[in-house]
Amino acid sequence: MSQSIYTEGIEAATLTLTSGGASSNEALLKNRDLRVKAINKTGTGAIFIEIDYGANFTADYCVLGNIYSSLSMSYRVEKWTGSAWSILASASEVASNVNKLFPFTSTTATKYRVVLNSAGTSMTVQLGTIFLGSVYTFPVNYQFNNARNSFEYAEVKSDLMGYPYSHIANSDKKLDLKMNYHLTDSQLSSLETQMANADYVKPFFFSDSNIDTNLRLFKLQGGKLNVSNLSASYFNVPFNIVEL
Repeated sequence: MSQSIYTEGIEAATLTLTSGGASSNEALLKNRDLRVKAINKTGTGAIFIEIDYGANFTADYCVLGNIYSSLSMSYRVEKWTGSAWSILASASEVASNVNKLFPFTSTTATKYRVVLNSAGTSMTVQLGTIFLGSVYTFPVNYQFNNARNSFEYAEVKSDLMGYPYSHIANSDKKLDLKMNYHLTDSQLSSLETQMANADYVKPFFFSDSNIDTNLRLFKLQGGKLNVSNLSASYFNVPFNIVEL
């Protein structure tokens, strides 16, 4: 069981959209907003989204936020080798307004590309946002060792006497996650570097295998990490986030 954060959007890259259709706007892919469909095309033919950083950029995942296809669609993530496009990850399925994670072996390239292959003439393909970068997985699970280190989400189920006995995730409710970590100085430094990719106040994707395998878009409550020093080179790090 683990928790991972995906904080790197594509704001720093130059985007080039090919065959996206008249209702698509590649600039909106940089917005960390799942409510807006930046890609919205009905018809046949592949959609190409080129992500050019102009310098070496290291990544080990790509997230396609709020992707939808009315029929089964093949889609893939590629990198530019300097002479050709090389596939990093691919899938073929019906995407029903989900956040799709493409993990791959860490690699470095100046350009990446997402290809959405619409196969049918009446097929609709939509996409909200793209994240690309390096994943941070917390080195320890959240702590339960006292009352203030609580982990809360959605609802608490109680017995007939009113005593809580289990937590359940409710897909109709937003998650409010309150976790607590004990990290070394180097582990904390890595976390702070990762959170800086979201400027601490921008939304980022988060997954918690203790709940399910879904990726959800969250914001850090308070806009900063409230770190306290437990001892030499050892820190208490509350991580409180709310789902958007």
